Amino acid sequence: MRKLFRGQELVFLDEAHINATRRKVYVDRIKRALERIRVIDGRDALQLATDLVESFDFALENHLAEWSRVELKPHLGVGTREFLRVRGRIAERSNVALPSPEDEAFDILVSCWYRFRIHAQAPTPILVKRGQAEVLTSTDEEGFFDTMISAQPELGDPDYVVDVVIGDQATIRAEGVTSRSLVPHSKSPRCAIVDLDGLLLNHPVSRYTQVLGELVLGEFQRRRRPVDGLGTYLHRLAEGNPYPCPIFYVSHAPRHLYKHLEAAIQYAGLPEGYLHLRDYDMRLRSMPTPPANILEMLMAHELLEMFPEQRFVAVGSRRRADSYSPLIKAMAHRLDCLMLVGSEGPPEDLTSLCRELDLDMICDLPPALQRYLVNLEWARE
Repeated sequence: MRKLFRGQELVFLDEAHINATRRKVYVDRIKRALERIRVIDGRDALQLATDLVESFDFALENHLAEWSRVELKPHLGVGTREFLRVRGRIAERSNVALPSPEDEAFDILVSCWYRFRIHAQAPTPILVKRGQAEVLTSTDEEGFFDTMISAQPELGDPDYVVDVVIGDQATIRAEGVTSRSLVPHSKSPRCAIVDLDGLLLNHPVSRYTQVLGELVLGEFQRRRRPVDGLGTYLHRLAEGNPYPCPIFYVSHAPRHLYKHLEAAIQYAGLPEGYLHLRDYDMRLRSMPTPPANILEMLMAHELLEMFPEQRFVAVGSRRRADSYSPLIKAMAHRLDCLMLVGSEGPPEDLTSLCRELDLDMICDLPPALQRYLVNLEWARE
């Protein structure tokens, strides 16, 4: 028997009832996903979704029953002078259900299925450790956690490395499932803010990112050649000298789609970074479906507040350049460069604005990127 709170009423459900309810939810969700990506294969979406649930039921149940198959995925660490804020979630291992080029849509469904199973888990104890400091907290029903820990620097730990462990002390010794998250250092010379939605929707780099655009954001773009130089530029930026420069991927997608966004970043050849999603900010949750550019402006301002001493490099899409003007005006005193990905060339009004604010702006052409990298001492080899 398990207890479930429904409003103020305490409801007791047996395992059979819970499993039946989960099955119906899985069928409905996969049915909607099938309809969105138009993979019907001669049958209606409901029948195909039901078949998928039945065929994967026992294997996935046994798979996720083992702690050794689960890991912690820290999302975002915020550095201040006194404390670090570490946020993340429990998730399946990254190598469990990555999409394959042969059958992207089917693997996306498998990945969704794993995520639904993870969502059914109860709150789990989480131990956050940094040096001698320890904070014991717990995840919510969906596996997310959010806590603060002392940020006092320790000898030999200039980069604020934080250990996040599943379970209490007994579980740590028995399971040993850990994840180390590099929290941005306060002395990093600059940070990068990347408009992930603009890059995915306007510049997909593979068949998978096309399906992702339709599945996550309801749009579909024709295939385009990968933009040369962007991955190299961001990798050099992330390496930094002497401290790594954190990369923040800003998206207005809900947080439970983080795995699809991570896979898209990997497929695009971009470096690992911190996903800054709208559901992490309570102010954004309370807004009645705000426009995407408003969300991005609020999240960018939040990043400015997190790192008051850093300067930023902004990376966006040429096709969404018109929506960047208000953000550039607000961030002009903190921006080092604005990079627009695309071959169309910058718009005249944005060019005039950058000239007025004395802000460097480049389009993502390999020669321009190379010149910009050479002129920055912190990016040299």
